[in-house]
Amino acid sequence: MSFNVEEYLSKLPDNVKKIDLDYKNITCVPDLLRFKNLQQLYISNNKLTKLPTLPNSLVELICYNNKLTMLPSLPNSLTVLICYNNQLTMLPI
Repeated sequence: MSFNVEEYLSKLPDNVKKIDLDYKNITCVPDLLRFKNLQQLYISNNKLTKLPTLPNSLVELICYNNKLTMLPSLPNSLTVLICYNNQLTMLPI
């Protein structure tokens, strides 16, 4: 049975602070901007090649062991970024 990320996210309240999508075998992450209080996003060990625009409230982005080639603009609030073992060619400014 495959994990349906859209269905999972649709069931979360808008004010959630943490989303954990580690080890879900997903290839994309839908828009997260409705989560205005999101502080922690865990999306490691998947098959992601890109990420959506990140909420301005995000403090931690943990996205290692994917196939990311680039990252979106990072929010000023971000203090933890762990994204090793990807295919990044550059980091956002």
